[in-house]
Amino acid sequence: MAKTFTIDDVIRRAAVKSACSEDQARQVITAGFWLLHKHGEPSAVRAVFDRLPGAAAVAGSTAAVRRKPGLLAGLIKATNGLPLAVVADGAALLIRFKAAGIERVTAKRVTRSVRHQVEVETGHDLVGDALRTIPGVGDMLGS
Repeated sequence: MAKTFTIDDVIRRAAVKSACSEDQARQVITAGFWLLHKHGEPSAVRAVFDRLPGAAAVAGSTAAVRRKPGLLAGLIKATNGLPLAVVADGAALLIRFKAAGIERVTAKRVTRSVRHQVEVETGHDLVGDALRTIPGVGDMLGS
């Protein structure tokens, strides 16, 4: 893995490849890594975070934490069913993206770019492996 391969590099490249601003790419990547950290299988998530310097910090940043869930998301999460909690968090992120002017197609392009970059640098689709451990998220983010 190249020494310069960091989360900031990934964000810059994803913005260019996805035809969006670096801020928009950062929002999508931050939210995506937060979702991975919260709902992904720990060893799959750790594999990503260990190979991508800065990813764990982004996932745990205050920018990643979803604020004030909507009533529906709160009701869904109250059931404690993992798939429903994931759907609630994912839907809330998509609503947050929309409010920030980030279309779902842009979020999908950013996600695909991140997966590709990590795979090229590591030789494995580590992000895809982690995403597949979370029911429903792959379809939501276009993986």
